[in-house]
Amino acid sequence: MDRDRFFALSPELLATTEPDDRFHELSPAWTRCLGWTLDELRARPWIEFVHPDDVAATRALRQADTQPVHFVNRYRHKDGSYRWLSWSGSRMVDGTSYAVARDITEAKRTEEALRESEERYRELFDNAKDLNYTHDFAGNFTAVNNAAERISGYSREEALQMNIAQIVPPEYLDAVLPWVLRAGAETTTATYELEIVAKDGRRVPLEVNSRVIFRAGVPVGVQGIARDLTEQKRIEAALQVQREQLREDVDVTAALARVGSEMITSLATPVVLERLCRLTTEVLPCDASHIYLWQPGEEAYVPMSGHGHTPEQWEAMRVMKFPLALIRPLHEQLEREELVQVRRADARGRRALAMFRPGGTNAIMFVALRRAGELIGVLSASYLSRDESFTPQQLRIARGIAQLGSFALENARLVEELERADSFRSDFVATMSHELRNPLTVIMGYNELLLDGTFGAVSDEQADILRRANKNALELLDLVNATLDLSRFESRQVPLNQEVVAIDTLLDEVGAEMQAVSRKKQLAVQWEVSSEPITLSTDPVKLRMVLKNLIGNAIKFTDEGQITV
Repeated sequence: MDRDRFFALSPELLATTEPDDRFHELSPAWTRCLGWTLDELRARPWIEFVHPDDVAATRALRQADTQPVHFVNRYRHKDGSYRWLSWSGSRMVDGTSYAVARDITEAKRTEEALRESEERYRELFDNAKDLNYTHDFAGNFTAVNNAAERISGYSREEALQMNIAQIVPPEYLDAVLPWVLRAGAETTTATYELEIVAKDGRRVPLEVNSRVIFRAGVPVGVQGIARDLTEQKRIEAALQVQREQLREDVDVTAALARVGSEMITSLATPVVLERLCRLTTEVLPCDASHIYLWQPGEEAYVPMSGHGHTPEQWEAMRVMKFPLALIRPLHEQLEREELVQVRRADARGRRALAMFRPGGTNAIMFVALRRAGELIGVLSASYLSRDESFTPQQLRIARGIAQLGSFALENARLVEELERADSFRSDFVATMSHELRNPLTVIMGYNELLLDGTFGAVSDEQADILRRANKNALELLDLVNATLDLSRFESRQVPLNQEVVAIDTLLDEVGAEMQAVSRKKQLAVQWEVSSEPITLSTDPVKLRMVLKNLIGNAIKFTDEGQITV
């Protein structure tokens, strides 16, 4: 009974086995450890629970002559995993074995983690890319690692004969030496950045972490770990350039977006020119801006618009012309390039700026305005009082403004050509309509006189011919009048005489007028009119004409079927 109680209460894995390699007695701790019930453990040979890699060693130890035996192996958990067990056991003469085991799985894991950690530490230390060194309080090196040799260019033998003052530049040495002298007395660690001078003369930026070395509580030197910042500094510099470029791109885009949003609504050439000069001075920014357009007939550039000068200064400039013979070098350069910048401080700039002196100009850039690649003018931006160059960002913005300005000028030119063509067409239609209407009116008048018998009696056949001729002339007159009205509508020359109109009455009148036309083609016109009375404030004559034109077109282009209004 005491034996059973001992087995039941023991936290250890207690077991006895029979000669047939099966468990006989087991403590409940086995179930807690492996998940198997005690009956499941007894039902199979114990060797089936042993990890395959541990079977041979376990069998050999069980048969060993030396007793007791101590060993470690792995037992399979019910979930398929394995637990590490540490055994102590003895085999009796009759073949019965007594054993006690402890679950050392967690200890094994800790041991494995520690082993892996030590291996990683050794690997990191052996293959460290950072400089590791030590020196005494006088600054003499006492140890360096391979990375220190590689980065500094000095061999270990050379380095151990050197002092930190021989590789640290004076501007950094003044900051490092005081800490070295105070080390151990006031502070034991320090982090700082410095540069060293390599054997080949290169400067290598380093981030240094230093600590005081103590022996028996006494500070004896300094240990340092230094990281080569060369690549980091290069990346930081590249990122800084990239950030500045991105910031510039954003500024340029915003400036050109503003120019584009204002220029897109400009359709008249004078407005385009005025806005282009004003926006140039605002978004660059600069003191003044002008546009000079090329006049082929005069072989000269003529000022067309300006911003930034007083009215008196602009009047003095506006009457000037710049013949090609005077500015040929600038003209030829702009034919090849997009932009030319000159300053009064430059020898070649003084002559180029002489012609712009009415407003006082110290620095100016000229940007080409083009149409289909051909130079049509120049946009200028200038400083009146400052004698300095425009920045690369300003040059980018100026090029963009010139491109947008070229597009806007071309659009304005096309709109003006379209308006001229439309005006010519309207004039032609009006003239043609008047020229046709007068003879038609005369023809219809004579037809009426003939039908009335004013010139003598006419036969029925002749009267029928006259009526048909009169009808066709009337249709032609309606067409001429409609064409003339359309021309007037497009040119906004027809006033609207608005009044309150009952739609049902107007539709009845239009239906009656169009009935003869639809009957001629044997087409039915179906009217779908609201039963509710509807009134509109409109010009009834113009609305009637629009409806008649729409219905007439529907009848004209419908061969058979029905037309629904």
